[in-house]
Amino acid sequence: LVISPSSSVKPGDLLTFDASTSTATPGHVLVEYSFNFGDGSPIVVGDSPYTHHAYGAGASGTSATYKVVLIVTDDTGRTASFGDGSVTVSTP
Repeated sequence: LVISPSSSVKPGDLLTFDASTSTATPGHVLVEYSFNFGDGSPIVVGDSPYTHHAYGAGASGTSATYKVVLIVTDDTGRTASFGDGSVTVSTP
């Protein structure tokens, strides 16, 4: 999962989440991507490996770090979860 920009993120910045490097086992294709941004917002589910998201300000105007979880599903229904992404949103 590639998140950009990856640094100097401010509240309201629109980030791009790119899961296009995810692959299915040979002979299969990925059919669903589920993005959990870790901030309590709705999980985004779709057939595109790309999505966008903007984070709000942290509590009391402090910086906050969010763990991003990606779940991919292949054409047989098998899933794989990746929780190695994180975003730190700094206050201006």
